[in-house]
Amino acid sequence: MTVSRFQRLIDVWSSDLSRWPAREQAFAERMFADPVARALLDQAKMLDQAISRAEMAAKIPDQAVHRVLAGLRSRRLPPQRQPLLSHWRGGAATNHWVTWPRFAALACGATLGVVVGLSSLGMRMATSLDLNLTQTAATDTDLSSSLFDADSVTGLGP
Repeated sequence: MTVSRFQRLIDVWSSDLSRWPAREQAFAERMFADPVARALLDQAKMLDQAISRAEMAAKIPDQAVHRVLAGLRSRRLPPQRQPLLSHWRGGAATNHWVTWPRFAALACGATLGVVVGLSSLGMRMATSLDLNLTQTAATDTDLSSSLFDADSVTGLGP
């Protein structure tokens, strides 16, 4: 057995030779005569001991775990936050019935804005206020005139 093979077996099976396969144990015992192999085994034993000490330090006593769990079971949960869009599900049946008039006012305002924008009411209001309007000829209705001429309400150009 070579030292590198011995190192690999230590890495795989740890420094405790009783964990090793029986066939490999006999080879490992012959490697103890080599000082390099002995040093590798000593380092592996120190590492195994450090790991076992860390595991023992990290273990929490069962009574402490039971005490914490009993304390958690005896308390009520704090009030939970509602999901972001929970008020959309229930409508007026939920506690958020106050928000529906706001949505209705928003929808009415949007509808009124679309109606005024699509009708000629805006033009009549602008002429009654005597704003400086530039009129385009009725025969000049191609696309370029609507894109490059001045705005009919404000008089501003592109």
